[in-house]
Amino acid sequence: MLAVLLSGCAAWALLSGDSFGAMLYPVAVNLGFLGYFLLSLRAGQSAIERLARIAEPNLPPEGVRYTRFLTKAWCLLFLINATLALLTALHGDRVLWALYNGVLGYFLVGAALLGERLLRPWLMRSRFWRPEPTVSLLSLLVSNRDPHSMVARRKSSVVTWGEFRSMVLAKAGAISATSVEDWLLGEEDAVEFVSSLLAVGLAGRHAIVPQNLRPDTLAALRARFPSLLRVAARVSGGPVAAPRPIEERSRVSFQTSGSTGTPTVATRTFRCLANEVAAHESIWGSRLAGAEFTGTVPHHFIYGALFRVLWPLVSGRVFDADPLSDGFAIITRLASSPRLVVVSSPSVLSRLPEIAGSLPVRPLAVFSSGSPLAASDARRCAIQLAPVTEVYGSTETGGVAWRQCEEADSPWITLPGVSLEVDAEGRLLITSPFASREGPMVVGDRVELLAHGGFRLLGRADRIAKVEGRRISLAELEATVQAEPWVDSCVVFPLTDGGRLAAAVVPRWSISQLDFPTAVAAIRDQLAQRHDPVVIPRVWRLLPSLPHDARGKVTLESLRASLWGGARHEISAEAAFPGLLSHQLGQDEAEISLHVPPELPLFAGHFPGHPILPGVSMIDWAVRLANAVFGFTLTPAGVEQLKFNQPTFPGERVGLRLRRYPDSVHFTYVDVQGNPKAAGILRP
Repeated sequence: MLAVLLSGCAAWALLSGDSFGAMLYPVAVNLGFLGYFLLSLRAGQSAIERLARIAEPNLPPEGVRYTRFLTKAWCLLFLINATLALLTALHGDRVLWALYNGVLGYFLVGAALLGERLLRPWLMRSRFWRPEPTVSLLSLLVSNRDPHSMVARRKSSVVTWGEFRSMVLAKAGAISATSVEDWLLGEEDAVEFVSSLLAVGLAGRHAIVPQNLRPDTLAALRARFPSLLRVAARVSGGPVAAPRPIEERSRVSFQTSGSTGTPTVATRTFRCLANEVAAHESIWGSRLAGAEFTGTVPHHFIYGALFRVLWPLVSGRVFDADPLSDGFAIITRLASSPRLVVVSSPSVLSRLPEIAGSLPVRPLAVFSSGSPLAASDARRCAIQLAPVTEVYGSTETGGVAWRQCEEADSPWITLPGVSLEVDAEGRLLITSPFASREGPMVVGDRVELLAHGGFRLLGRADRIAKVEGRRISLAELEATVQAEPWVDSCVVFPLTDGGRLAAAVVPRWSISQLDFPTAVAAIRDQLAQRHDPVVIPRVWRLLPSLPHDARGKVTLESLRASLWGGARHEISAEAAFPGLLSHQLGQDEAEISLHVPPELPLFAGHFPGHPILPGVSMIDWAVRLANAVFGFTLTPAGVEQLKFNQPTFPGERVGLRLRRYPDSVHFTYVDVQGNPKAAGILRP
């Protein structure tokens, strides 16, 4: 546009021989910039916002509002400048024209730049630092929200309210045009997920959120809901729904593990979700002004959907579309935002890197749910990040209570509207406005009610375990294992409270007739069809019979003792050696296939929650196998050119390639695809 205007002025001056065309040059410049700035306001991201994001890619919502205001102010300045430049050209006095366009016009621009820089702090505090109004989840789509306000951050872009609302209405129109009742929400992007969720609610249909997208999980859901369809990631060209309040009885179902051995579907109405979001905002909202939400919890879990996505969306705060991977990602994200709310889990917070304590910026709040956080981890997080607010609840009941853990038995405080009772067996009975069922709901936790209205947890009354914050039925895992023809009985149990699982298996056949690593690998493959890897038992122990205590009962203590034999002892060379599966020998080389048993004591403490094989163990195995294969006693004085390309995990199969030279032995570990894992040269 600017080039066309300037070319027109130049052509006029050249063809007419009149200087008036040349005197219109500053008019064309100002009109060109005016047109560009005006069009940028209509395009979504204003011209000043684009410039601001060069220096600050993660521009906060108040910054977006301010840059739009500033873009409009510059439009006014360009209009004034163009008008004055035109008047001086029409006047015909070249001295006056040169004085304004060569001197005074630049002073005007400079004064505007300086005045904006001086007034910016006051303008930001007084006019632009304000959150979007909190509304009910049900009336969100008819709220009077600024269409240019930010809703979410993606890796390389942002999503505004206008874009998000259009996305919801387009999907709702496409859903309403069909007769399908049940809709699957499998989106990996949180913006796509929540837009699909609201679209299904707006269309008055039933949204189903699977616990994962594994084949067995989807097959089970389709068997239960034969007409199930998946919401398209993007809908274009179809009918668009009219904005209106969401029907409060529209339903959403989250898949969760049941206590009977079969995953269950817990259904909540949108009214229940709206009530819970409002309760969280009433408790914590006043201290989270201008906050942005991020976290490690996936949005297909009810806790992640509520805290990481729906709560910030309804309250007008920004959320991250992609979940963070671990504690290091939390630290990296914290460095880019001074006002952050972290939604995480005990498994991540317990492994928070020590470097977190040296950061100059702390988050506004840290939330945790899934299982109780150890008191020591809570105290460490309070020092390194911020005091951790734990939320207790389930998919069926919604949020029940919260606490900031200081001691191991810190009491829980009930959320507004929730009432509690205890049945004859000491189990918790919950009546809640966040649950679709009316009347008390029985929870598998035993509790002690306190005089002030709170309670303390006393442990589980059923066989549901929390693994890395994930709720899993031990009965379901055992049923899958016992379906194998060689298994007589099996017990799955937690290695530690809230930690990974172990399986004690009694075979039907003689242990000497069983290829145990191959059999366990087959079972793990079966479990992986339905469950996330984190809940699959890590330690497998083959036993002649299940251990019993003095009363003849199989207890958790006796099962744990069967794994490690009770008291601590030195690790023998045999106990620290892998399983030998096959080998091929040559005169100066060998290829050996190894199985790395999950129960190797070498994994203990390296590292808690994410065990990997120590590198020194791989060197030791290479030395011992080289001695056995080549018939000599090698005591290496050193290891040269040592490389570790990728970690080795419990249960893996690896190949070891050995090659003998006159003055050294070269070793290379590879995975099942032949990719290098580790390598080095042993010299005597």
